[in-house]
Amino acid sequence: MPTYYNKDGIRIEMRPREDGHNLPHIHVRHGGDDAAILFDGRILKGEITNRKAYQFIKQWILKKDWRDMHHV
Repeated sequence: MPTYYNKDGIRIEMRPREDGHNLPHIHVRHGGDDAAILFDGRILKGEITNRKAYQFIKQWILKKDWRDMHHV
């Protein structure tokens, strides 16, 4: 499973062979939180309770060009 970011307690990864995969998204872990986040920054499932971490994650996601990466 490709990991795109792993620093400061934040891990951003993609699970390309996930069962039941619907909307394109990435998986994020921070502290004890786990969330599936859409490429536009909205949370699909789970939560990131640290507001500062979520804002960083959202900005990081929005800067990326995910068109080709989703087909890893």
